[in-house]
Amino acid sequence: MSAATPAEERWQPIVAELEASGLTARAFAAERDLNYNTLAWWRSRIRRTTRVSKTQTFVQVELHEPKPLVVRFRDRPVEIELSVDVEPSTLRALVDALC
Repeated sequence: MSAATPAEERWQPIVAELEASGLTARAFAAERDLNYNTLAWWRSRIRRTTRVSKTQTFVQVELHEPKPLVVRFRDRPVEIELSVDVEPSTLRALVDALC
């Protein structure tokens, strides 16, 4: 993908401001003394470029092993490490047995 032209670099923040403003393009252009047709053309071009960029973007994802569930008792020197997929009924029975 080619680098943005100076004109595109100038119009990108203007179009972003338009999108965030909640105004129509015509009202935004009038408020900022911009040519509506020029604004509409740049908005269309930037949207097209952004849409193509988004479809060509890859995101690296790192998967981490889930941390085990650790159960500590304040009044006992007991610490139990369980897998995160332990059945609730098993955990309940263990806690009941230790209490």
